[in-house]
Amino acid sequence: MGTGISVKEEPKSWATNANKMPPGNSVPLALKYWVQCTFEGGRNCRHEDYKRQKGPAAVMGLHSNWITKDVLGMARPNDKAIREHGIVDQFVDLGIEAIVNLQELGEHPTCGEGITSGGFSYTPESFMARGVHHYNFSWRDMTCPSLGLALDIVQVIAHHCIDRKRRCAVHCHAGLGRTGLIIACYLVYAMGMGSQAAIQLVRKQRPGSLQVTLCLLRLTGVLQSIRATPDRFKK
Repeated sequence: MGTGISVKEEPKSWATNANKMPPGNSVPLALKYWVQCTFEGGRNCRHEDYKRQKGPAAVMGLHSNWITKDVLGMARPNDKAIREHGIVDQFVDLGIEAIVNLQELGEHPTCGEGITSGGFSYTPESFMARGVHHYNFSWRDMTCPSLGLALDIVQVIAHHCIDRKRRCAVHCHAGLGRTGLIIACYLVYAMGMGSQAAIQLVRKQRPGSLQVTLCLLRLTGVLQSIRATPDRFKK
């Protein structure tokens, strides 16, 4: 996905047509999301309320932290908060050039402000119209991504943060599990960190991150071995 799409346009077919549960998994998956959303507070989801964050939010109106000076880890935004807190303007002012969205369409529909007709909690075009790229690399919550998917994502982050010297925001639902995992993978692949050092940094900067450490250790072990020439990446 790129930039320049007007927020006045009707929802795109890719967003509305793909907003379906996988065949054969609809009932158990919907039940899982309902249980998760209820446990996390439903409309009062503790992960989506920036006021319940320990310490100041990196972006006003978002449960968010800077992991490095270039990479922001955050909970998913919603259209209401985007309007009330001018989040798009904040992103532009902070030099955040790209959003990496790790959620599936239709995920966590009853948490916080819920989801839009496009399947996410916010309208990506509102950022894209201001030149902020939006990438959707989705995989199921509480599972491990494939190596190929993880590599695609960290290369996109490296492109914006290192090649273009801009900033990138990463989110899933709470901005802790999948988000922390991908940022740690990026630190290993592009910044030359060891797995344990990457885990420690992400957890320090964004408390509560990285529940799936075995998955991370497997991914980062391979990413370390295939990492491109460090001179291109590590600052």
